[in-house]
Amino acid sequence: MKKTLVAVAAMAVVTGAMANVTIGGLVDQALTSTKATTSGGVTTTTKSIGPTVNGASELFFTGSEDLGDGIKASFRLGLNMTADDNGASTTTNSSANASNRISYVELSGGFGSVQLGQQWKPGFFVILAADPTNLTGSSGIVGPGQMAAYTANSLTYNAPSFVPGLAIQYQMGRGEASASNAGNSSGYSLTYNNGPLSVAYGAGKSTAAATASTTFVTSVAQTNLGSVTINSSVLNSTATNVAYDLGMVKVNAYTATTKLAGTTSQHKGSGFGLSIPVNASTRLAVFSSGATGTNGSGTQEKEKGTKYAVFHNLSKRTMAYGFVGKSSTSGALNASGQTAFGLMHSF
Repeated sequence: MKKTLVAVAAMAVVTGAMANVTIGGLVDQALTSTKATTSGGVTTTTKSIGPTVNGASELFFTGSEDLGDGIKASFRLGLNMTADDNGASTTTNSSANASNRISYVELSGGFGSVQLGQQWKPGFFVILAADPTNLTGSSGIVGPGQMAAYTANSLTYNAPSFVPGLAIQYQMGRGEASASNAGNSSGYSLTYNNGPLSVAYGAGKSTAAATASTTFVTSVAQTNLGSVTINSSVLNSTATNVAYDLGMVKVNAYTATTKLAGTTSQHKGSGFGLSIPVNASTRLAVFSSGATGTNGSGTQEKEKGTKYAVFHNLSKRTMAYGFVGKSSTSGALNASGQTAFGLMHSF
């Protein structure tokens, strides 16, 4: 349940009005065991406690103001948080402590909505909708490419609904180096929902940022598919998802492609998923995916992965979950497997 703070004193002094701010968030923690095998045949197993389903625990603040004439101003300020340590270590989970999540200021009305801040790439929700296991864990999902990521310094426009069930989103982002193209991006998505049928398409392009990795794309087992040049290399990505709810089971299929412009380097992925409701509180999910990567020299790698997940709602705000995932590269020993059992509580 979200909590509301009424900033009476401070806001009354400044504006002479009362402002309502809503606090919400979630805490996600899981016992996780990850097993990795290198190309040299060396296998290591790591056990940890940390966020899994949501990627991080989260705290957010939201608020809005009615400006009249059907226009509203609002905001969201989201923070990644950690619950498994004090933030002093150098692990991936700790580095997310108190860093920005989805955060923006918004103006909305009959024209749609305009948001300024850090937001998901339009194609992210195309990928997310394709995976009934909710992108959990680092093993078992193959091929999302560059679409499943944030866009910082971005402007996002959500068009009004011209056709029932159709949603259109456009986004442009600027890199941190304002005097160059490094980190600049743009993208859009089209989503259509009509009863049991859902179809989504997303596309985007970005210029390698000053903080970009020297590799083109990295998935669980694939690395060094192609090097990038800061302020020059352009990545073009697309994603498509089709889903149909049959009642007893929901099926979906997706494809995703990322290409390095002007080269033969590319990454193509596809997947198929099933979501099976057991009862009002429990859901089973299966997701199988594969990807093919080709670097600038024409060398090709193929990867495949499968995940099995179960979600059980203990209440409207508390969910227990478990999943097992595994991925491997064809013709090599590179492989990764992960098992997790966790609890997520929203407030």
